Amino acid sequence: MMEVYLDFTKKIQAKIEAGEASWVKKKKDGSPAKKKKKRKAEKGEYRDKDGNLKKTSKADEEAGYPPDCNEGYKEEDGKCVLIEKKEP
Repeated sequence: MMEVYLDFTKKIQAKIEAGEASWVKKKKDGSPAKKKKKRKAEKGEYRDKDGNLKKTSKADEEAGYPPDCNEGYKEEDGKCVLIEKKEP
C-alpha cells in the first residue's frame, strides 16, 4: 500500500496572506479581522472546554467537593449530599 502525503501549508498560507481564505473573518476594507479577547473569569465563574463563560452554582460552594465535603454533608456517589436530619 502506498501512502501519499500532500503538503498544502504553503498554499493555505498564501491564501491567508492574500485575504482569500474563506474561513478568515474580514473587516469592511477586506483586511483580516482580529479576534476579540475574552474577559477574565471572575469569582464564581469558569470557562468550559469550549471557552464559554459559566457560573458556578451555590450548591457546589455550600456542599464542598468530595472527598472534602463541608459540615452537614456526606459523600455519596461522588457527590456531597445533605445529611438528612431525623426529627424526634
